[in-house]
Amino acid sequence: MNIAAKPPLTIRLCGPRGFCAGVDRAIQIVVLALKSYGAPVYVRHEIVHNRYVVEGLEAKGAVFVEELDEIPAEHRAQPVVFSAHGVPKSVPEDAASRNLFISTPPARWFPRSTSRRCATIASAAMSSSSAMPATPR
Repeated sequence: MNIAAKPPLTIRLCGPRGFCAGVDRAIQIVVLALKSYGAPVYVRHEIVHNRYVVEGLEAKGAVFVEELDEIPAEHRAQPVVFSAHGVPKSVPEDAASRNLFISTPPARWFPRSTSRRCATIASAAMSSSSAMPATPR
């Protein structure tokens, strides 16, 4: 078929473009931890699959690690945040055995839970003494 014979193509971009609520919440958790506790804030795995967001958080003081044993012993008092994708039960257990400070804000900061997995992680972290203190947004 001849290209000239085809009708013109219209491309429409949907708006607004952005992140789902779970990804937005994960980013906010890291930002809130940085504001509350200062850098570094350790994040196990990239919080989201978005290079721009990851580099922006790194510039603010987030340190992304693949495994918890990469966190230096002298920084165990600094917050550790898990990725937005969730983690196996063994990861919080490993963090607890290393006396790491798991940072997850109270669920009331994010009233609309879009993921049962995120809610489970948040409630598990809140039940420990390492949950972030309640401060207004």
